[in-house]
Amino acid sequence: AAPDFEALAPAAATAAAALGAAAGVASAAQRNVMVLSLIAEHCATTGDVGLPASQLMTRFPALASELQQLPEQWWFNPCQLNPNCAIKRTFGKQESIDQMRRRVSEFGRWLRNRPEQLVVAFGHSTFWKYFANSRTRMRNCEVLQIWW
Repeated sequence: AAPDFEALAPAAATAAAALGAAAGVASAAQRNVMVLSLIAEHCATTGDVGLPASQLMTRFPALASELQQLPEQWWFNPCQLNPNCAIKRTFGKQESIDQMRRRVSEFGRWLRNRPEQLVVAFGHSTFWKYFANSRTRMRNCEVLQIWW
């Protein structure tokens, strides 16, 4: 069955995966898609730092209206003096596990308040590890079904 709702982490990889999964399906707006920075990967290394929303809109024009809802700098970045920035290739501060767990909890509350019955969420392994209360991370492109 087609999902009632799709949630995407803002990273380029998840946008590409979601668009690939929906190839030949209605546009993102017709599919009820939302891009959520809340389900971004745990920001532990420079590879976890996102691209600005404007660059994602250029790379993924099919998601432009959904990406416009994001702040330009949507990833974990608490220190403006030494920012986490993919473009400048700087990494000022790692997101703590407690900070990520707060996002996981917030996503759970958000999900519980959604009216849809079937939600498909594209995201990153460490986030889903904590969301599913698992001991292991997901492999690339792995599908995890969670009854919520």
